[in-house]
Amino acid sequence: MILGTEIREEFRQAVEAGCDLLVSPSGLAARDQERQRRLVASLLAAPFILSGAWIASSAGDGVMHLLAGILVIFAGSFSLVLMLAATGRAVETAKLSLGLATLATAWIIAAGGGLMSPMAALSVALPIEAYRVARDRKAMHWGLAALAGVVLLQLPFGALAGPVAAVSGWHWLAPALYGALLFVRPMQGEGEVRSAAQNIDHILLERMGGAVLWIGPDGHITQATPRTEEVLGLAPELVVEGGLFDRIRIPDRVAYRCALADVQTGVARRSVELMLRVPGDDEGEPAVTHRPFEMELIRSPQEDGSVIAILRSAEATAQLREELARARDIAGSTELAKGRFLATVSHELRTPLNAIIGFSDLMLHESISGPLDPKKKEHLGLIRDAGRHLLSVVNSILDLSKIEAGTYRLQPERFQFATAASLGSALLEPQAVAKQLKLTTRISDLVGEVNCDQRAVQQILINLLSNAIKFTPEGGAVTLEAHLDRGRLVMRVSDTGIGMSEEELAGIGQPFTQVSNAYTRQYEGTGLGLCLVKGLVELHGGAMTIESAPGLGTAVTVTLPQIAIQEEADDREAGIGSGKEGETQDAEEEHEAILRIA
Repeated sequence: MILGTEIREEFRQAVEAGCDLLVSPSGLAARDQERQRRLVASLLAAPFILSGAWIASSAGDGVMHLLAGILVIFAGSFSLVLMLAATGRAVETAKLSLGLATLATAWIIAAGGGLMSPMAALSVALPIEAYRVARDRKAMHWGLAALAGVVLLQLPFGALAGPVAAVSGWHWLAPALYGALLFVRPMQGEGEVRSAAQNIDHILLERMGGAVLWIGPDGHITQATPRTEEVLGLAPELVVEGGLFDRIRIPDRVAYRCALADVQTGVARRSVELMLRVPGDDEGEPAVTHRPFEMELIRSPQEDGSVIAILRSAEATAQLREELARARDIAGSTELAKGRFLATVSHELRTPLNAIIGFSDLMLHESISGPLDPKKKEHLGLIRDAGRHLLSVVNSILDLSKIEAGTYRLQPERFQFATAASLGSALLEPQAVAKQLKLTTRISDLVGEVNCDQRAVQQILINLLSNAIKFTPEGGAVTLEAHLDRGRLVMRVSDTGIGMSEEELAGIGQPFTQVSNAYTRQYEGTGLGLCLVKGLVELHGGAMTIESAPGLGTAVTVTLPQIAIQEEADDREAGIGSGKEGETQDAEEEHEAILRIA
């Protein structure tokens, strides 16, 4: 059974290969080529069936009469096949074939006994073959019309044929032969189903946009869709074989060959960008120019090493890339110019500001400049304070520009964190006292010596405490806390101030951005404090989080990773664990209570 199936499959493949040789070589879509292949198969099979029917219906008319009829049948069929192969006009050939088949079938049935003869069953072959070749309803209608023509021609052909032969068992030969052919044809239909599926795939690929190319196992293009002319400006026949490869820019040929080889060896899909030599169509453009294209290579379902390629224009993508590159260049030059401007302005401002602040301090010392009028002393104090404020703004702008430009360099060093925190609190304590604020500092005993940029840490603490004091009404409280968390230094500054809404929190940390409400309008500021803190924290590889709500205060938590001296912290933790465990637990409980309140 298996051997018989293999023989039938080999026979079918041999018949299909023979039909392919007779299909017109002109550039046609795969669907039209398959239709021509089916028409050729029908024309080659028809003379054998009709000749058998002719022999059965004219058995008593002499040998010469039989040979003449067989010769006419085979000559007519082969002539139609040669006409189709030479011209490729499948529609005209199919119509002429159906007409001649109608006449031949009507004459054979009339000579074999008319519609009452078993030979009449051959007439159903006309609509069946018409539909099998064209695969549409219109062809089926033409086949049914041919069947009706056979019936109508029985009367005139019966009169011309004269006495008809008696019905015999041989009259069943031709219908049985055609029935056997219909039985075998589903085996052949497997290839047609696969071809139909491929035609559907080709239609889908065509509708995806771009030119669709079929590349054979040898790497040569075997077929191109008509859209090739729209995409490349070239007729499809100009890109088959090596026509497309010759138009690829030489530096891109290696990438094309590599992508094609990957797909042929098993990769499902590859994309490659190519520059192709195509005709120029713009005014002022040379006759031949190179343009960017994108080719998507897809493995063919035939699994024979063939590839399907979709070729699209990539001019829009190339233009966007050029615009993006120009925008990056402009942004880079703008950023560089901004950095240089800020550095120059900061340098030019810091020199006179230092002089202003120094001379103001000198004049305020009455032991050097002599007694001062209270009004003059107040004015000198205002000049000194304004100069210090302006100098701090200039320093913040310069530090921020260095951070954004990536030129700010950290200088890690070992120092006692508690000392740095006390210094920051001492600097801002006069402001807290002036507003009757309770300034509290809680530093865990586990936080001892740390290794990081001391100036950056002090800047972070001063900026956070300054903001907390600035936006906390009189009688409130500001708290600075610090502890270790698995080798990470955690600093937290909380207050009972005005707080912020979710919309206001979204803009915090951006340069020159301030919370805008009636309360904050009372205080000066540039909006650089938290932005500078955020930049310094990120330079250390840390993180900053802000928790706030209107009227409930704000808590800013800064985590600096892997900067604590872990060995000494572990020693202190072991020592404290033996004698101060209760105190540590109380401090932690108080810390959690403060967090809940904030």
